[in-house]
Amino acid sequence: MDLNAYVGIGRLTKDPELKTGNSGKSYSNFSIACNTGFGDKKETSFFNCVIFGKQAETLCQYFKKGHRVGIRGELKQENWNDRDGNKRSSVKIVVQNIYFIEPKNKTESMGTEVPPGEVPEVSPFSDDDLPF
Repeated sequence: MDLNAYVGIGRLTKDPELKTGNSGKSYSNFSIACNTGFGDKKETSFFNCVIFGKQAETLCQYFKKGHRVGIRGELKQENWNDRDGNKRSSVKIVVQNIYFIEPKNKTESMGTEVPPGEVPEVSPFSDDDLPF
């Protein structure tokens, strides 16, 4: 059996928007910015993501641009032909779980009115807890 898993933390690059597919199922396409390295070696990577159902609704209700989130999901490659007939490809993270980490401004509300059980638990860790 193969393994296809992504686990990461990043910041939302814009406010997520809730959409409804042809099947009536809600979803949201969003992207996160993930920083790696530090000092002169600091780089930022951007990852496109999609999330479905109740978690998509929660994402759009309580998360905003700049909020730091944890996500767990799997990678999915999409292939298509553009208008000129050229083959194109992209990789997207299909999110299975999303976690509150912190808002952009730590004094900003993190959605304390979220009904119990609707949102995965908040991570008890911060950057200060990491040994590197």
